[in-house]
Amino acid sequence: MRAGGQNPLVSVIVPGRDAAEFVGDTMASLARQLSEPSQLEVIFVDDGSTDATAELVEAHRETLPGLRVLVNAESKGVSAARNLGLSQARGSYLGFLDADDWFAVGYLQLLVDQLVQLGCDFVRTDLVLAEGTVRKLVHAPQGRRGRVLAAREGVFPVTGKAMVDHPSMFAGLFHRRLADTGLLHFDESLPSAEDRELIWRLHLRAETFAVIDAPGAFYRRGLAGSLTQAMDRRRLGFLDAFEQVRRQLVSEPAADALLGKAAQTVLALTGQHLARGPARGPERVRLVSGAAELLLRYPHQVVRAAVRRLDRERRAQLAAVLRLGGWAG
Repeated sequence: MRAGGQNPLVSVIVPGRDAAEFVGDTMASLARQLSEPSQLEVIFVDDGSTDATAELVEAHRETLPGLRVLVNAESKGVSAARNLGLSQARGSYLGFLDADDWFAVGYLQLLVDQLVQLGCDFVRTDLVLAEGTVRKLVHAPQGRRGRVLAAREGVFPVTGKAMVDHPSMFAGLFHRRLADTGLLHFDESLPSAEDRELIWRLHLRAETFAVIDAPGAFYRRGLAGSLTQAMDRRRLGFLDAFEQVRRQLVSEPAADALLGKAAQTVLALTGQHLARGPARGPERVRLVSGAAELLLRYPHQVVRAAVRRLDRERRAQLAAVLRLGGWAG
């Protein structure tokens, strides 16, 4: 509890493991978020670090009066770390940030003001990719800004970019009622792409959301060990995530349309990973076979329709997957 028995207004959960190189910048950005810093609770979950991450975080207690540090003696993974932080969070509004990313000054204040004004379950924003000194704005794929929308509108359009294709959870803020009902719980069985499964679940199960103009969430790319840098088993985690999505969708009204959107995303992500990864090798074989096996669990007519929408370049990237699944003709 805060002085006077009041809980914080906003809680931000920050998982990190061996993040000493960047965590100082991350913590410094959190100290410049709310007009009243005492209303911010920062829960840092040190997930088995072997470097000075925890000490560097502790050094920010003076500027982050609501800082709390939780420590896992051994790494349990980012989803478990976030869930641990969520279980301890006391704020009325909840946010996420990874230990190598950062927020622009006042970003959270703008989000909480909008969330209070709009009264919806969650708000989302654009994000900024940062690689070295290069910045690239990634627009949230919803043109209607500052308007409360039904959460399920985030799944559509089926044949184009939708909010479920904008999964970075740190680019947004969430009412704690979502956590109280389990909708913000990360699936700890997934090795990666846990945010993709969760964003689908939110748009299927929550009631309302809004997209607002606040491009202040910065995502650091190109780091050693990140998913964008290596073809390893973690990069195949999106296949497990979309199997979870499939299971959620099969009993939904208009299931074929929703499954069609999910199948289209699986094809798109598979093509991206094949284009970025090595031309041959066991990980590529696992990706091709895993994607084909997953899509064979989707209704045949749904996958066939998604394949027909592929352009020539994507068809060429996915040729091995399409042959293996019987969709090449």
